Amino acid sequence: MIFEPYALFAQILFVLVPFYLYQMFWLDKPYRFSRYRFAVMASCGALSMLLCMSLPVISYSEHYYDLRQIPFIVASLYGGYGVMAFLYVVSAVYRLWLGGSGVMLSLAVTSGACLLLYAAIPRFYALTPIRKILLSAGISIVTAAGVILYTFRKLQAPLESEVLFSSGFFAFVYVLASWIIVYLIETARRNASFRQALLLSEKMKVVSEIAASVSHEIRNPLTTTMGFLKLLSKTTDPQKQQYYVDIATEEIKRAQHIITNYLTFAKREDEAPVRLQAAEELGYVTAVMEPYAQMNQVELRSKLEPCWVEGSRHDFRQCFINLVKNAIEAVPQTGFVEIRCLMQRGAVVISIEDNGVGMDPEQIKHIGTPYYSSKMAQEGTGLGMLIVLNMVDLMKGRLDICSTPGKGTKFTITLPACEPQPEIRQTG
Repeated sequence: MIFEPYALFAQILFVLVPFYLYQMFWLDKPYRFSRYRFAVMASCGALSMLLCMSLPVISYSEHYYDLRQIPFIVASLYGGYGVMAFLYVVSAVYRLWLGGSGVMLSLAVTSGACLLLYAAIPRFYALTPIRKILLSAGISIVTAAGVILYTFRKLQAPLESEVLFSSGFFAFVYVLASWIIVYLIETARRNASFRQALLLSEKMKVVSEIAASVSHEIRNPLTTTMGFLKLLSKTTDPQKQQYYVDIATEEIKRAQHIITNYLTFAKREDEAPVRLQAAEELGYVTAVMEPYAQMNQVELRSKLEPCWVEGSRHDFRQCFINLVKNAIEAVPQTGFVEIRCLMQRGAVVISIEDNGVGMDPEQIKHIGTPYYSSKMAQEGTGLGMLIVLNMVDLMKGRLDICSTPGKGTKFTITLPACEPQPEIRQTG
């Protein structure tokens, strides 16, 4: 009896091949490879079996002992009857091609394993991981015992210490390898299940954040529209009525634009940047937020110099509406919010200043964190400032915050200036 220790370690490696391939092509990508389940399991099992049969651990009287039954058992249990039949044919054909007097032993052992697998496969997936490990190990024990008994009784192998040690060690590794491979597969399946659950949880979290962000952004134009409709009901001046209707209509369009952006969130194409007259855009923001300021008894001031920047008109307006709204809500009654815009050292500097409650360094540190807000519970989501930071980043600007608790806050946004929009002259 010739025992090859190096071949045993190689066989263990061959047995692990289907585990890694199974994890790579099946567990981590179940939806992508679901239609190829049979091909993946059958190919992994066949590859491992052929490698094991090509490098036997023990050779004795034209009989070759290897770990081929382990991938056969494991792949059949996880792949089903079709995989079992395919691997049986592959094993039989290759063993016949190798030749020798051990062909009948190989076919007998594989056929016996098939009978055990035929009874075990229907119940296998319903078992707990521990029971799956015990079942596969049990089938391996029966198979290994059959091989050893045949060796000593039919081939009349001598009961020498070397033969006994080689046979015993082979049987031990046989069962241990079967136990380990099923344990690794079950661990990988459990980890894959955890990953899927985590991905689902993350997706639900994103959906929740988007829903909260939509409600936050829609609330601003709806509040503005409500304010102008109230003003509309209190005036009989046709010019003012038309002005209020125009502003309310513009805010409804802005709400529609927000909804469209979120509905196409995954495929959203950013607006092409245009040249904006910052003072005019901030004048629009002031007009939009004036009713909200009056409702909160806050004086809204503005000092705007003509300046030009480049960016998305919608994002620019949305950014400063959020800042002004936050400032108004932070101011106690009879306070003020002041909007300034001026050119300074070749840049456009826009500031929003209030004499409200202010913020401490810890609150400033968390600005822009989703669901963190310095407002009272249930009154803020922190998503408005996230949009502000995103706009500043897109326009390659800088945001500075200066705040003192009890005295107020000043947000200063510095944006690159651009050349004014050339006037289009009509001739004729």
